[in-house]
Amino acid sequence: MAKTRARFRDFFTNNNFNFQKNELCSSLVCFGSFSTAKFGQKKKCFVIYICVRVCVLNKEMNSKTESKVEKARFCTKCKKILPLVCFTDANNITKEDNAICDKHGPEAQGLRYCRGCEDFVALDLFPRGCRPGYACRKHVNEFGGGQETWKKRMSDPNTKRRTWQWKMCYNDAKTFKQTIFTMSQKEIELEITKVDKHATGKYLIMPIDIHIPISPLNLIVVSVEQRKNLMKLVTKGDLLEYTRIITEIHTTNML
Repeated sequence: MAKTRARFRDFFTNNNFNFQKNELCSSLVCFGSFSTAKFGQKKKCFVIYICVRVCVLNKEMNSKTESKVEKARFCTKCKKILPLVCFTDANNITKEDNAICDKHGPEAQGLRYCRGCEDFVALDLFPRGCRPGYACRKHVNEFGGGQETWKKRMSDPNTKRRTWQWKMCYNDAKTFKQTIFTMSQKEIELEITKVDKHATGKYLIMPIDIHIPISPLNLIVVSVEQRKNLMKLVTKGDLLEYTRIITEIHTTNML
């Protein structure tokens, strides 16, 4: 019995189990020695299994209670997890506080860090109306996510079609030397939808009178091929033929 008790005590000690402070462990040791002496070897395997399970559970509880060392922190302005060395007052900030990394300190003096310039530059050099991408206007496409944002917008076929229609109309206004262009994408799409019910993207708008800015009262919906022919007439300066074709197209659309 003494040897069995010593064997269990050594087993718990080698597994870093504090059996002196745990009443359950001490009772298991007594029960193990008693059951081995009284019932023989049949209960020995079961008792050892119970003791091993208690040791494993005790280790798991100790590992959960150990304090974890903080190595990184979330910056509320960068919206990123940065190393702890990027925070000057890391020791004075708790997890519940709004941690701000060292890049945002000079913003109070009108400066901001640019990842392209690798230096602090004036706030006026950064694009307005967007979140701080830490890239000035010169480097906004490379470091500010401008290209990714544009590709994401153009992945939508409807957005791509509306943007293309507006761009073509804007370029035509510049070709006609019109200094004012006030039509939006929604207004252009609304006028084209009157003719192109299925939004095929094969129609554009042209001005009836090229000397007047394009507006809902001075436009006509034409196909892409018709636009090419009309632009050739404008380039040649044949405005009479341009007016005649516009009138025919307008009459056809009204039917």
